[in-house]
Amino acid sequence: MWEAPSSNKSLPSSASPEVKSVKACPQCGLEIQDEAIKCRYCRTWLVPPPAGLHGVPSQIVIQQSTTSGMAIASLVMGLLWMYWIGSILAICLGYAARREIRNNAGRIEGQGMATAGIVLGWIGIGILALLIVVLMYLRKIDTGQPGMRETRSTAMVERSRTTQERFVCV
Repeated sequence: MWEAPSSNKSLPSSASPEVKSVKACPQCGLEIQDEAIKCRYCRTWLVPPPAGLHGVPSQIVIQQSTTSGMAIASLVMGLLWMYWIGSILAICLGYAARREIRNNAGRIEGQGMATAGIVLGWIGIGILALLIVVLMYLRKIDTGQPGMRETRSTAMVERSRTTQERFVCV
């Protein structure tokens, strides 16, 4: 007769599910394996870290930096000029952006764009000043008014009056 296999025999290890004991992480409270030395969720050491890893942080923090919006606006205004109102705005926004970048070092970038906006703004103001001087000069030539040189030369050419001409009544 055939006997049924006894139930007290153990199944092969590949077929039996292993029951792992778990514990709660003291930092985050999530369940982790009992043998764990570092929490897989919050990355904190559950035992003292190995000898060479004391100074190494458990998580690497990457700071994301942004570009200053005022620096971008300063550069755009410096490039467009917009009848030289843009130049004035480029200078104001450029200096404000540089102050913002200096106060938030590492988090906000755009120092080069702010500087370029300031330089372009001052170039625009210089061109405006030069244009005003040229237009004033051209207007003075068109009206026919005597300039400074003409007035001095005519004053020196005047002849002196004689005594009879001085006392003549008109």
